[in-house]
Amino acid sequence: MRLAEVVNAPVILVGGLRSRLVMETLLHNSKIALLSLSRPLIRQPDFPKLLENGKAEKVECISCNACYKTDGHTCIFTPTPRWLCDN
Repeated sequence: MRLAEVVNAPVILVGGLRSRLVMETLLHNSKIALLSLSRPLIRQPDFPKLLENGKAEKVECISCNACYKTDGHTCIFTPTPRWLCDN
């Protein structure tokens, strides 16, 4: 986060972001401009909407990286992506 204090460009923080509290603290109390999520969105594609609606505090992703070893980058704990389900 010190980088954001000394550069004259937006800084995007990548990796390890799992909780609403941490993300909100970073965005409101530092000069971090954006947050990047990858594995959490593979595990829960609807996570941003859940955060927005106050229905989630932490993402379900455990950062096992198995999703990167599957065809189509799917979570091994959610074999059928939620957007392909009928419900």
